[in-house]
Amino acid sequence: MVPSFLGKISYSLYLVHATVLFALAAMLKGKLSPPWIFLIFFPAAILLSWGFYTAVEAPFMRLSRRVGRRNPVHTCDPVL
Repeated sequence: MVPSFLGKISYSLYLVHATVLFALAAMLKGKLSPPWIFLIFFPAAILLSWGFYTAVEAPFMRLSRRVGRRNPVHTCDPVL
């Protein structure tokens, strides 16, 4: 279950992890030690990735499937 969930949000996690890490480091520098920032980073990155997947990635994947069915592209047709 966990691997499936992480696989589902993996692209979103790839997109947001650096931003989350840099933002936390900038906000919490001097207030918390790096190990504590790192412990906050994991749930924050996963939560933001899940939100990004839910709000952006999944709706656009559904849209691309509908658009692709309606207007198929024939890549094997010779160009004249």
